[in-house]
Amino acid sequence: MTETEDEISLSFKRFDLDGNGTIDREEFAHVLNAASSTWTVDKIDKLWNDLDANGDNVISLEEFSDWLLKPSAAELQRRGSRKLKEPSLEKLSEEDFKKRSQDLVALKLSIKHGDLGLEDTLTKEDLEKTWAELTEYHAHGKLVEDQNQGDLRPWEVFGDPSGFPSALPSVECRKGHKGAGDKTPNQDNFSITRFKNGYTLLCVFDGHGTDGHHTSYRTVQTVPHFLATSSSDFTEDIEDALQEAFTKAQSELVKYTIENHIDVQESGTTAAAVLWKDRTVWLATAGDSRAVIFDSSKAILTETRDHKPDDKAEAARILSSGGEITRHDIGGVVNHRVYQKGKVFPGLCMTRSLGDCSGKVVGVIAEPEVYSYELPAENDPCLVIASDGVWEFIASKKLAKLCKLEQGSAKVVDRIMKESAKQWRMHEGSEYCDDITCMILAL
Repeated sequence: MTETEDEISLSFKRFDLDGNGTIDREEFAHVLNAASSTWTVDKIDKLWNDLDANGDNVISLEEFSDWLLKPSAAELQRRGSRKLKEPSLEKLSEEDFKKRSQDLVALKLSIKHGDLGLEDTLTKEDLEKTWAELTEYHAHGKLVEDQNQGDLRPWEVFGDPSGFPSALPSVECRKGHKGAGDKTPNQDNFSITRFKNGYTLLCVFDGHGTDGHHTSYRTVQTVPHFLATSSSDFTEDIEDALQEAFTKAQSELVKYTIENHIDVQESGTTAAAVLWKDRTVWLATAGDSRAVIFDSSKAILTETRDHKPDDKAEAARILSSGGEITRHDIGGVVNHRVYQKGKVFPGLCMTRSLGDCSGKVVGVIAEPEVYSYELPAENDPCLVIASDGVWEFIASKKLAKLCKLEQGSAKVVDRIMKESAKQWRMHEGSEYCDDITCMILAL
């Protein structure tokens, strides 16, 4: 095998994520979405049709090699042989032709240099090495099946909690109810990570879609892992490091789910992650899981912003990316959802999430909104992080009034969980209740 053939074979394997010897449409879209947010559905379709020479809906190594080695459209144009070699390009406008040429050249260069942006899949050993070497303590919700309504998610724990400057956060992650005989898994998850440098990261993630429980379970581990193993000491630029952790978690999730036959096209998770040390808190969220900090007078000091399609700034990004937003009114309950234009998917009621690759081509981004907040020295501030199961019917100000911390944070969490379940029964009846997760830490 020649050096060129070796390079092509290696490039092919970067797309052939399940290793079966061909590239299917889903793998192709996953890799391009991970490589760049500029790959729209139309651009992917055009490129796919260019590679799938025999139209059998998979790309063989031979087709891939032929495409990679053939001259680019720009090269053909310079040679004056565009009509002969690429008759289909005659149908393109001059502007579209130039743009397509640039896309093909850029992709070929990225393939040849291996720069496709996908993180290597982390093994269980990789994660446990991070917990052992870079953290004093890490815990996350265990992946379990066949739970009943109200069942708590058990914990997986690594390390010793005694290094915390105060008590561990109180957290409950309870399965909801989706109809008679419901055995669907709880799709919420959480993690608590105490790094050896004195920082603490708290995460509450809310999965959705067929495999949402897998996406939340994976990313409540990978976000703290990628923060701990940041390309530079994350304390140098924490906001940038949190952005990087989310981006890498999204990239790793794509490859992990393909390799494990998990749906990430229409499954994903919202995310609320809060990093804390001394008097400074950094808040990073994607979607409608929310973090709120209030004081002993029940005044809201700061709270994160929900990323919904009816938010003007979020909607502008979706629409400019070629997506569409549809308003739904069911029994007086109004929500807005994101769709690919003319399609019935992804139908997301949030505009940022991890996973959800079918939404990435229309502006549903994995990048979190990140900011820092300096805690006041008085009035005993308290942090609450919760999934949409809490916030759907309980406003931040109402929740603050429920928090009587003198009774202990564990009792407060239990009160919030019971009130949330009560509100779901009042609004949705006995047949439906979302999964509910709430975490509280006195700062």
